[in-house]
Amino acid sequence: SYEAMPFEVRENLTRMLESDNQWFLGLISERRNIGEETLMAIKEAQVYNARDALALGLIDGISSRSEQIERLYQEVGRLPLKDMAIDEADVLGLSKLLKPQRKSLGKIITDVLLNAESSLVG
Repeated sequence: SYEAMPFEVRENLTRMLESDNQWFLGLISERRNIGEETLMAIKEAQVYNARDALALGLIDGISSRSEQIERLYQEVGRLPLKDMAIDEADVLGLSKLLKPQRKSLGKIITDVLLNAESSLVG
């Protein structure tokens, strides 16, 4: 990453990115019925906030998480949802994926680090 990118690599990468961009713009044009003027405005593949994306026709609306869950319930029924909200104190945010009777991931990592530290000291 500290060396200059060879011309051939840069050319190939540029060609691939341009191809993907054209594909993406084609999808937007086709599926969102967006005209050429708006396509030119979004051609550079910028990141848009929700209000700007709505104004450009890139999204259908703005809603909260609870509104989206309610909409899913209306469309597919009341399927069970697993709460994957992450607790800031949860190391790597993976404790909800581990079975409750197992050690917490934080405890496992702490044990590993303490064992590694004691083997370095001893």
